[in-house]
Amino acid sequence: MKKYFTPIIIASAMLAAPSISAEKPAHSFLQAKQKTSITKETRQTTLLSSLRKAAAGNLLKPTKQAIYMYEDGEWILDMNVTLAYDSHGNITSITREEAEEGTLMRTEYTYDKYDNCISEVTSISEDGVNWTQGEKRSREYNDPVLHNLMTLNEGFYYSGSDWDIIYGNKFEVTRNSDNNITAYNVMVLFNNAYDTTVKTVMTYPDGKKEPDTWTVQNLDYDYNTAEYFWKEGTKLQEIVWESCDGQIATTDFSRLFSGENKIKSAQISDGGEEAAALQAEYPNEKDYIITSTYSEDGMTMTETMSLTHTDDNGSYIERTIAEYSYDDDPENTVSEGESYEIICDDHGNITSEISKFFEGDYDELIGQINYDYTYGENGETLEAITSEYDFDAEDFMPIDKIVSSEFVKISAGVDQAISSQAISCSVNDNCLNVAAPGEASVKVYSATGINVISTSGNGSFDIDLSSLAGGVYVASVSCEAGVKTLKFAK
Repeated sequence: MKKYFTPIIIASAMLAAPSISAEKPAHSFLQAKQKTSITKETRQTTLLSSLRKAAAGNLLKPTKQAIYMYEDGEWILDMNVTLAYDSHGNITSITREEAEEGTLMRTEYTYDKYDNCISEVTSISEDGVNWTQGEKRSREYNDPVLHNLMTLNEGFYYSGSDWDIIYGNKFEVTRNSDNNITAYNVMVLFNNAYDTTVKTVMTYPDGKKEPDTWTVQNLDYDYNTAEYFWKEGTKLQEIVWESCDGQIATTDFSRLFSGENKIKSAQISDGGEEAAALQAEYPNEKDYIITSTYSEDGMTMTETMSLTHTDDNGSYIERTIAEYSYDDDPENTVSEGESYEIICDDHGNITSEISKFFEGDYDELIGQINYDYTYGENGETLEAITSEYDFDAEDFMPIDKIVSSEFVKISAGVDQAISSQAISCSVNDNCLNVAAPGEASVKVYSATGINVISTSGNGSFDIDLSSLAGGVYVASVSCEAGVKTLKFAK
């Protein structure tokens, strides 16, 4: 049987997004599917960075958490955590106390009016009274159209008298006279100056808001001429759009198949190689099926990448399948691929992450992580245990446990929020109709407090609710004029 490991065009494009800093861009389909173990250090870092995200949608939030690590058959207290929130439910501070050393580490967060985190400052204390500043992250979201587009990301270390910058990225967009984005530049701080290292360039037919080309260019170095030059990466031509708003600010190919910008068909190439035909289908608002066909030297390769939501809780499966057929033996085909599955419970929390490799009818588990929860009477998460599949033991082994307590009710966006007569919202035929005096952010919560929709708009606009399952929801519209809430059933 013939078997090819030819680089896959779509897969290459999906992985083309640069690693510009610790703040990585969106998830790529072929990442995070390796058979690796979670070390204690890695898991602690993940836990700490996820504390803010984990509670983002819940209305009942813990102010105390105890984190345990599983070692030698027993749970060992690793740290105690204290959390504080603002009226929008954003975490404003996380204080962590190491169980063994007693050292305190506090991270304080601030947000802009669109709930973008614009600063993180971390300090250390031995006694809880005297604090020494350590690290700071500073971000800006200054784009006049895309309010959640990060335009600056910098990290600092406190030297004892001043903040010294240790890394930085800038993200710049260029727009044409129709206000459509024609270029998106990723800049990296080097020798105290910001240099563009990756960019996407788009061209538009006259009067159109949909670009017909989208090209990634990477800064490269020619050692023969000792000069830098722009090297072409992923390129899309002859683009036909399912939908497009002209506001495309990404170097990540996978972002062109979700949200406001969805490609229907195009010719795709990578590094100037021969183009392949690309087609995309959208069975609903959330899912897609992307197919690319490429022929060379008597072989035809068809690659399919898909995203399929499997229930109303947020569960989904991502699949990448490559199928090879041969002109001299059309009956002989080879297929191989990978899948990444997320399973959620009816609270919207992830219960399993499953990665598999398959070839033909054979499949093999690459890795699996399970999360087990204990809930309170009001749907709050009292305990969460993480386990990872151990291939040697052929069983799931506990990794960590988070025990939450002393819950507070975050009222903004629900029943105790300040209301404004200048804002109106109503639900008609699977649409949330919003009218506000200027820019407004909108969040929709489930009955259990999960944030199921988060978006923004200007003036009067509609939000599609067709993806929501039947039930009771609360919508919160926030702008400079105040906050308006609406409880509705679907």
